[in-house]
Amino acid sequence: MGNKVIQTALILEDIVDVNAWIKQMLLETFEGIRIQQAYSLDEAKHLLMSQHYDLALIDLSLPDGKGIEVVDWLVQYSAETISVVVTIFEDDQYLFEAISHGAKGYLLKDLEPIVFKKHLENLIAGLYAFSPTMTQKLLNYVKTQEQLNQKKQQLKESLALTNREKQVLIHIAKGQQVSEIGYELGLSSHTVSGYVKEIYRKLQISSRAEAALLAKQYGLI
Repeated sequence: MGNKVIQTALILEDIVDVNAWIKQMLLETFEGIRIQQAYSLDEAKHLLMSQHYDLALIDLSLPDGKGIEVVDWLVQYSAETISVVVTIFEDDQYLFEAISHGAKGYLLKDLEPIVFKKHLENLIAGLYAFSPTMTQKLLNYVKTQEQLNQKKQQLKESLALTNREKQVLIHIAKGQQVSEIGYELGLSSHTVSGYVKEIYRKLQISSRAEAALLAKQYGLI
């Protein structure tokens, strides 16, 4: 995002007390900041049409619609504006929807003031603003995606096994030793060991247990 200058902000929050609290957080964080407050989606849209904002703090659930519409509008018509969702919703679906629509942060309303303001300060340095629990959800998601990608790669590599390698894998999965595999397939132990090494390399595994599991997953046994 790069370093940012935040001089103007829009708050979209229908609960008066919460709107006022967010305003106070902004005033304490950014000296001289000019703030406009909206209490409905329609009001926010009118304010957005009248001027540019450096920062928009947006509630998701509003009486007349969804705050995500404002995130969409800003991405399309005011890309320089930093959109940060401020909400009570901790659900994954809301978090990932906000990110996919272009939000640069996702803060929960129950954050301590000092923590909330710290996240706002981070925006100046071009950092994203996520509540700790939301950050953990993102990390878990990334980890899950990495695991899925690894599984996909393993599946791709399994399809690249030669027929002989698949035969050897089946015997490995059955718990047979190299000498037994060689006897049944009419191969030397040295040749079988070479196949085993190549199978492990292609499937990115290091044990017979993993080999058995993958052979079962791929329908070889």
